[in-house]
Amino acid sequence: SRFVEFCCMEPRVVAFAWGAAADAALRSQVLQQPGFAVLIISHTAQDETARMDRCAADQGFQVLLSDDDTEIAARVQDFGPTLLVSLSYRRKIKTKLLELAPHRLNFHPSLLPKHRGCFSGFHTILEGDADTGVTCHRMTANFDDGAVIHQEAIPVPEGATSKSLYQALLPVTARCFEAVINMVVADALPEGTPQDASEAVYHHRNLPFGGEVDANWPEDRVERFIRAMYFPPFEGAHMRVGPTKMLVHNLEDFRRCRQLVLDAAAASEVVAPSASCATAGLAG
Repeated sequence: SRFVEFCCMEPRVVAFAWGAAADAALRSQVLQQPGFAVLIISHTAQDETARMDRCAADQGFQVLLSDDDTEIAARVQDFGPTLLVSLSYRRKIKTKLLELAPHRLNFHPSLLPKHRGCFSGFHTILEGDADTGVTCHRMTANFDDGAVIHQEAIPVPEGATSKSLYQALLPVTARCFEAVINMVVADALPEGTPQDASEAVYHHRNLPFGGEVDANWPEDRVERFIRAMYFPPFEGAHMRVGPTKMLVHNLEDFRRCRQLVLDAAAASEVVAPSASCATAGLAG
């Protein structure tokens, strides 16, 4: 296979990064090798459990927390990157920034081309995928469609929720990142394998189905949807009975809510508000 050769310059890495997955990757010892220079670009609003300024201080990296495009572009240009990476960055990186580095790589939490875009863990669970993982691919003007450099796969754990799957993928992200940076160290980064666009599905940022369970879904789909919606402290799955939103934590809740929906439809009545189907006070 063909390879893209790095020049003899020492690696200068700009990491557009946010959150726990980025923190896991950037704490890899592979970046502590002699000659590496690293600049982290992140948002002013931080995940307090995985702050990028704290990661930079611990690892001896430069850091800029900013949402100002002009400031970011000036800092990146001044740094002179040989490699630009994206790790859970929460905005699209503009083309003019991508052009500041000869190599631009994104680390995405799915086995591309499956589950491009947002909520990849949610869709992995809802669709009943047997495997998931992390993909490193070349960045292009379009989201998640560049040539694949490397993938790390794991089985989807039985009973996984979006929260538990996210946590399970943190060390996988670190392994994928380390493997790719080692390619950089070896001065031999593959061009990558083009994705099969016919297998690609892009998921938009909107909350899938608005988080609402459809009373007509089969129970196996409902059970997966409930697990896919579980990511505290965010609200989980719910159903609506008239104007009332009722939380659905399990299949028992679903059955109660579904019966309320059927009863309300039959009687053309609106049930009284309740915080949860588990406390709806059904008799029998």
